[in-house]
Amino acid sequence: MHRHKIIENVFDSISIPIFIFSAQTGESVLVDQNVASREIAVCEAGQTAKEIFKAFPKIVSDMDICFLAEKSLQKESFYTPVDGTSKYFRFTFSRMPKGFLMLSVQDINDFIGVESKLRESKERLELAIFATDAGLWDWNLTSGKLLLSPEWCAILDYKPDEVAFTIEFWEGLIHPEDRAVVMEKLQNHVDGGTQRYQTEHRLKCKTGQWKWVLDTGKVVERDEDGRAIRVIGTKVDITRRKEMEQEIKYLNSRLERLVEKRTLKLKQKEQSLIKSQQELRKESFHLEEVNNALHVLMEKSHADKKELEENFLTNIEVQIIPYLDKIDANSLSDLQKNYLGIVRSNLNEIVAPFSRKLKSSLLNLTPAQIKIANFIRQGKSSKEIADILFLSPKTIETQRRNIRKKLGITKKKINLSTHLETL
Repeated sequence: MHRHKIIENVFDSISIPIFIFSAQTGESVLVDQNVASREIAVCEAGQTAKEIFKAFPKIVSDMDICFLAEKSLQKESFYTPVDGTSKYFRFTFSRMPKGFLMLSVQDINDFIGVESKLRESKERLELAIFATDAGLWDWNLTSGKLLLSPEWCAILDYKPDEVAFTIEFWEGLIHPEDRAVVMEKLQNHVDGGTQRYQTEHRLKCKTGQWKWVLDTGKVVERDEDGRAIRVIGTKVDITRRKEMEQEIKYLNSRLERLVEKRTLKLKQKEQSLIKSQQELRKESFHLEEVNNALHVLMEKSHADKKELEENFLTNIEVQIIPYLDKIDANSLSDLQKNYLGIVRSNLNEIVAPFSRKLKSSLLNLTPAQIKIANFIRQGKSSKEIADILFLSPKTIETQRRNIRKKLGITKKKINLSTHLETL
């Protein structure tokens, strides 16, 4: 194959390695090559493709396919050229007239690396968008065109063909109460005042409802004068988060009201206890005065003493015992209950001597039995007596039986209270 001088110069100046093969003899034979091809393989005219690419039979088989099918092919694979460094190449087999075939070899190793990185970046971006359900937007400030992703439109229940791709359309969706702040922050970022633009605001859906979104963007391109040309950002639906924040705020407010209400009740309870303590102290003081009066009365004559005893016991029953029962009915602290028990015990000690007015038939009773007998005569039940003396009802029942036995009425159908009143 003879080359014209001009064509030869052009052919050799091409930086892409080129081989010219002929298949007229039934086997691919090298007939010509440019200077750049010598970086791929050391060969000379007349050698077969099998000899040149003996370490890479796939190249030879692809060349045969191209000859037989009479069509061009393009394959990409790793190949080790003359310098011994394995790289990724694109082999292009082009059919030529009169049974010739041109093989061009292009080093795409760097291109593949860039393409791989772009693919990885795209995959990471798609994964981030998928994970956050984010919508993308791309605003060209020069043309005024605003590109919105299908996910951006879907957040507001729109289809892509239902929106206008302009900044004015987006601005019209912003809630009136949020619009001024959003546009101010966006303009501030475009002017270079902030490193990024970010707001939380409400956008109107196709249905008329409002959704809260987190809108984030950044200027990615500026002209020679520093003016923003392009802004890219994302939008994320945060309506549920906002609803939860409002719910938490409501629950906190409700909790505060409940605490205030509970605190008020506790204060009222405390005031009630203080009042009960005051009443208890007042009654104790009153009992002390009564006790002092009793000492004066005891100095009177024996004749007056009997009448005074009867009046005294009556006054105890009518004027003191009901107040003690009333105090005992309230909610008292352990300390207050102890004070009340002391008052009752002291009162019983005061009353006990007057109970000894029972006839001699009672003299064989113990002091405790005499005290219980006196309460029985007053019509007190076993439980009432047990509460007064701080004993169990079972103990009082046992003492009842012992009293009946000592009075000789164990097996008689006689009411103990009535019998005691006759004594």
